[in-house]
Order: sequence, then C-alpha cells, then structure tokens
Amino acid sequence: MRAIEKALNSRPGFVAVGGYDGIHLAYEALKKTGGKTDGDLLIAAMKGMAWESPRGPISIDPETRDIVQNIYIRKVERVKGELYNVEFETFKDVKDAGKSQEIAWVSQRSTTPSRSHPARQSAPPVPAAESSAT
Repeated sequence: MRAIEKALNSRPGFVAVGGYDGIHLAYEALKKTGGKTDGDLLIAAMKGMAWESPRGPISIDPETRDIVQNIYIRKVERVKGELYNVEFETFKDVKDAGKSQEIAWVSQRSTTPSRSHPARQSAPPVPAAESSAT
C-alpha cells in the first residue's frame, strides 16, 4: 500500500485495498493447492482463510464464501493538514447478515427464495409506479 501511495502521490482507496485482498487470496489459495488452478480446489482452499488486510483482519466465511470483516465508524478530521477518516468505533467480524438469513431460511425450507422470503416480508410494499408525465 505504501508503494501505491508513493507511485500515485495519494493514499490508496477502497478499490486498491480490494485489489490487494483479491490478489492475496488468490496467491495463498494457489499455494495451498500446489499451483493447481482447478476451480473447485481453489474455492475449497479459500474457505475459512484469514489474514491481516490493510483494512484490518478479514476472513472468508466457509459456509457462504463471503468476506467477514470489521466495520469501522469514522469521522472526518484534519491530520497533518490533510483530511482523514478517523475511526472511533469498530464492529468486529461482521458477516453479510442478508446472506446469512437467506441461507438459514433456504436450508429450513429447502426451496428457492421467493416473494415470501422473510427479508422481503419485512420491507413495506413498493407502490405501483406513477406516470411522471403531468
């Protein structure tokens, strides 16, 4: 990340960090498979993997294959003459709640989610689109 900051003369953003994490995950999975690139082997190798990212500790949920990461609540402050997002609270090891609920619901029902999915039931109905022509 320091090399990116030096090359671009600016701090890396979330896209650079996401790229770093993606390459790290692929590299470590390839090491686990001995360089084999079979998709099923790579996915199996990635499940449960954990590492220290520039964004903090992250892991891959072995059940959903989603990232598990800290969520940081921040405020903008001036530090050494530049604006920074300064963390003041952390929610640790956050999973994708929507996907976790969907997996639990699907495994209970053994069907594909539909309009009766619990996540959809909690949302208010969407009104019919009105014509914008007046």
